[in-house]
Amino acid sequence: MNILSLFFLVFFGGLSSHTTTTAPTPVVTENPALVQTTTNTVAATSTEKLAKCLTAAGAKMYGAYWCPHCADQKKLFGDSFKYVAYVECDAKGENPNPEACKKAGIEGYPTWIFSDGNKVTGTQDLDNLSQLSNCQ
Repeated sequence: MNILSLFFLVFFGGLSSHTTTTAPTPVVTENPALVQTTTNTVAATSTEKLAKCLTAAGAKMYGAYWCPHCADQKKLFGDSFKYVAYVECDAKGENPNPEACKKAGIEGYPTWIFSDGNKVTGTQDLDNLSQLSNCQ
């Protein structure tokens, strides 16, 4: 046995003419695109139901087209915001109704007013809106 063979024997545990290979274990993964689509569909369905329920329950959102917090509130609803009863308070906005805002005593945006007279100001998470309106 030469020096090189002795080196391999000591440091690598010997030489073996028998090598074993194992097949890789198959990994089953979910299709992320499908999962995301399903999640988005469920979220869109629930936000649509909430938006429709809020309107049916008499809740209204008062805001202004230039308000960043109003934009944040709208983003939480996504495409379902079209079902929310929204009152534009700035005369320069689309379908403005500044008189309704003045009559309702709106001092900040967004402001939600519920049928029981309860009023909250600022961006509200959807769970809070659901609880305040009894929309489950």
